Amino acid sequence: MRTLIQNSDILGQGSIAPDFTLPDVFGANVSLYDRLKGGAVVLMFHRGTFSSPYSHLQLAAYQEALPEITLAGGQIVAVSQQLPDRNIKVMEHHGLTFDLLSDAGNEVARNFGLLYSAQDDFRRRVGTPAADLTSSDRNNAGEFPIAATFVISPTKTITASFIEADIRKCPSPKQIVSALEAAYELMP
Repeated sequence: MRTLIQNSDILGQGSIAPDFTLPDVFGANVSLYDRLKGGAVVLMFHRGTFSSPYSHLQLAAYQEALPEITLAGGQIVAVSQQLPDRNIKVMEHHGLTFDLLSDAGNEVARNFGLLYSAQDDFRRRVGTPAADLTSSDRNNAGEFPIAATFVISPTKTITASFIEADIRKCPSPKQIVSALEAAYELMP
């Protein structure tokens, strides 16, 4: 996976983030560019219940730090390939108050350069009931998003990206707040 990340077309700092519209847990469509009208966006791609507990720990940490993130001018938008009904369970379990969006077809992950195909043996290793991919999303092709977090300024520019092959190494809330502050310093 590390080689994949080093040799990929993942969008990075200075890239213009592509717009997207995805359903939230209630079925309402959420647009990235509409959210950017309200300030910088912390866009988190996570693997949902499949990679539990790591994604859940990151979501919970960001919820706890939401006042500081908001004070720094940010808002969180989390994207997974899970269907909204699975996302709502995650939202309720962790008391999340930020957007949790469903990219069931992985199109947004693909547009950010984050999609990779898992080998059959990998699917067999994670094919436990807790990682039942066919029930949590519409993707049965063995494609997964690389766990990644982007800070996107209101000018639609990616000002920071945190891409790590090891899903246990997600950016801390403190790193996110620092990246948000830097994003606003870069704005004209």
